[in-house]
Amino acid sequence: IKGVDRLGDYLFFCYGILDYDLESGIVGNSTVYVAKMTTGLDVVWQRVYDFNNKIRPRYVMATQDGGCLVTGEIGTGLDGEEGMMMFAAKIDSEGYLGVSEMGTTQLVSCYPNPGNNVLNIHTALQNFLVEIYDLNGKLIYMSDIMDKTTAINTMNWADGTYVWKVIVDEKEMGSGKWIKK
Repeated sequence: IKGVDRLGDYLFFCYGILDYDLESGIVGNSTVYVAKMTTGLDVVWQRVYDFNNKIRPRYVMATQDGGCLVTGEIGTGLDGEEGMMMFAAKIDSEGYLGVSEMGTTQLVSCYPNPGNNVLNIHTALQNFLVEIYDLNGKLIYMSDIMDKTTAINTMNWADGTYVWKVIVDEKEMGSGKWIKK
């Protein structure tokens, strides 16, 4: 078990499983299991989240709204490059990944940051819209994305700071700043 927490009459726990090919040594997709149970160990809900990237959950924390926050590491490897970065995913009281009450990012990462000629965006979402703006508010890039990971060519962009947004069904699911050097 990668994490257990209790709040009132409920327990939350999570763990992750990586697909690993013993012959090739290649690590593939990840599965993260999260459950909410009563203190009597009756299951309220359980969810399995599949990711096409390496996810290593480290901690789960019960939140006052009846959901939980899962934190850990996510692989940022693309085209054979490997790296890890921290992630935090808010899971609501019904067990669904979504926007928290503050509207913060869930499981969306942007890397490398700072970067040069490529901006990678990875998310647990599929079929989303990405928008990128310069600091003057001018829309620089917009595209519908079908995959969980996308590489955006930024070779012709000026050095500077950009704001990215990930949008699903007209709701902003994540945003942040990216620096091009």
